[in-house]
Amino acid sequence: MKLDQFKKWIARGVAKEGGQIKFADKHNIDRAVMSLVLSGKRDPSKEFAKALGWRKETIYTKEKTNG
Repeated sequence: MKLDQFKKWIARGVAKEGGQIKFADKHNIDRAVMSLVLSGKRDPSKEFAKALGWRKETIYTKEKTNG
């Protein structure tokens, strides 16, 4: 899942849970960190992803070239 998709998944969870605070508390995530991630000021850390049951990986792929 790409970062923008993951953030959308988080936003849906926040809406379903009834707000950032409830979602953060349910998953034992710092409320300030939750706010920073949702506002785009910070990318989710490995610990953040793990708290939500995900694993953060960095992948590098070779771009296709013409010719």
